[in-house]
Amino acid sequence: MLQRYSWYWTKIFQATDLTIILITWFGLAQWQAGQGGVTLADNLLPIGLLALGWFLMTRLFALYQSKRLISLREEIKVLTLIVILYTALIDTFSPFYAFATPNMLLFGLLIWLTVGTFHALLRMGLRYLRARGFNQRRVVIYGTGPVGRQMAENLLTRPQVGMILVGFLEEGIATSANTGSNTIPVDGNAIPILGAGADARRLVAEQNIHDVIITLPSNKYDQLKSFILEISDLPLNVRVVPDLFDVIFVQAHSEDVWDIPVIGIRQPCISGLDAFVKRTVDLLVSSIALLIAAPLMALIALLIKFDSGAPILFRQQRIGLNGKPFTIYKFRTMVVDAEKRLDELIQVDALHQPMFKIHNDPRITRIGRILRKTSLDELPQLFNVFLGDMSLVGPRPEEIRIVNMYSYTQRQRLAVKPGLTGPMQVNGRGDLSFEDRLRLELNYIKNYSLYHDIELILQTVPVVLLGKGAH
Repeated sequence: MLQRYSWYWTKIFQATDLTIILITWFGLAQWQAGQGGVTLADNLLPIGLLALGWFLMTRLFALYQSKRLISLREEIKVLTLIVILYTALIDTFSPFYAFATPNMLLFGLLIWLTVGTFHALLRMGLRYLRARGFNQRRVVIYGTGPVGRQMAENLLTRPQVGMILVGFLEEGIATSANTGSNTIPVDGNAIPILGAGADARRLVAEQNIHDVIITLPSNKYDQLKSFILEISDLPLNVRVVPDLFDVIFVQAHSEDVWDIPVIGIRQPCISGLDAFVKRTVDLLVSSIALLIAAPLMALIALLIKFDSGAPILFRQQRIGLNGKPFTIYKFRTMVVDAEKRLDELIQVDALHQPMFKIHNDPRITRIGRILRKTSLDELPQLFNVFLGDMSLVGPRPEEIRIVNMYSYTQRQRLAVKPGLTGPMQVNGRGDLSFEDRLRLELNYIKNYSLYHDIELILQTVPVVLLGKGAH
């Protein structure tokens, strides 16, 4: 019944999208034809091809799968790709009714806007209903370890996804038949242990369970295998959180290798079309920015020369993509022998975490304080972006001796190019602890999108103008 209900609504959503597309196409066709107009009867074949093309594209990219656990950003990203390919396909292969190129571009834009708006409104409506107890799915988690508890906390703090945590399953813990005589504290809630894996079949019937999330460690492989076989014939959605959870900090995907299911870790983190677009944007923006900023950079160079002499630029080896060192360029803001005098101020080897900030650093020059406050000292890094050592957006480039202190988890931030700006710059800059900075940067890597890059660039502007967190 549940699957039939879901199928029913999916078909309604598909039909609504297709209706929007056909109305858009027919309206543009009428507009392009002028007074002569077009008739529905004369265009049944192209309408059929439009419908078939949309069905194939949305099926290929799984546009109509459940959106409970997928962000709106990801859905719009998929929709954008579908619309681009769909419009190109119709424009290239439709021999029946071809729009002029401007109208075909308008057709694609209108589809993206109207269908995207419909999906956004639909998502808002469903989340509103789910948060108030409608359209919900009942979930049990098999495994009470750290990953299971984190998954439970995620479900409890996101009522809008409509997944209600009924309880845990765990081996070797005595429980009552329904409520569980043992509980696990999660986010201030006492979540019952409903039974062991062998009780799943009974609980599905008694508790009306829809979903099972398995969070067992890899050393319980036989237990995992037996459990999956036990529930394989039940009407359940089953999800397995791999034991590589702590290692896979980037997006992963499942794939078949000669009929053997495997989990693929996407490496590099930003690859394919995303990498091409990001590099193209870096080249274009850095080129234009260097041309525009050239007079200002020349003025800054003169001020540094008159204030503290040469050299104008500060050069230092920093660690870039995949741990590869590169030379970073900045306007010099400190005295010439600043590196030698560092040991007089702080013992780097004795640091408890791989970062440091010295407030009121006596090595900073008069002009240097102004440059740092306004972040103008970082303008030469546009050359690093142009050369490909850095990107406009990414984690901040770190010094070699600091990276040498990194743990395995901390080295994960080296999986992408360092950036001129990034999540650290818009969330406190130098006022952040290393743990907060690392969390922000790893989250940026895991959830990379061009949209997020643009968002961070726009957020950087007021932060720089107000000098927040600059030291």
